[in-house]
Amino acid sequence: NAYNGMAVVYDKQGEYARALELYAKALAIYEQVHGEGHSDTAGVYNNMAGVLDSQGKLDEAMEMYQKALAIKIKALGPDHSSVGDTYNNMALVYYSQGKCEEALESYAKALEIRIAALSDKHPDVGRTYYSMASVYNKQGKEDLSLDCYKKALAIRRAALGDRLAQVRLSE
Repeated sequence: NAYNGMAVVYDKQGEYARALELYAKALAIYEQVHGEGHSDTAGVYNNMAGVLDSQGKLDEAMEMYQKALAIKIKALGPDHSSVGDTYNNMALVYYSQGKCEEALESYAKALEIRIAALSDKHPDVGRTYYSMASVYNKQGKEDLSLDCYKKALAIRRAALGDRLAQVRLSE
């Protein structure tokens, strides 16, 4: 719906209050037309959570992600890649809250779903490994961090192929 599209633009422009206002209108329409349990409704919750996260309203963002997750699991199934995306987003919030163990649990769920739904070579899998490496590094678990960074790099190399070799490290 147009409200959701406009909200995305306002979100990108950093006009968070306006974005949330329009997401709320989009949400009301989606709930009326599709019902509360539709994946489009979950998408709006997910978008609202992103705005709240950008504002530093982490508890509110987590509530929205949890609503989105519950709807997505019911509407799409627990193994859908979109469910993995929401787990990944939740992990980012947990990390921002300093909840490293919860972040790692969410990343692990995201990783499992993404590998099954997309493949172990998909860029989203690489990004999840990279994020997990950051958490492990923060915890002082260098061996685990290094292992995840290596997996992320291998996926990146496979995705970019020769283009990666053309990038000069000195730049």
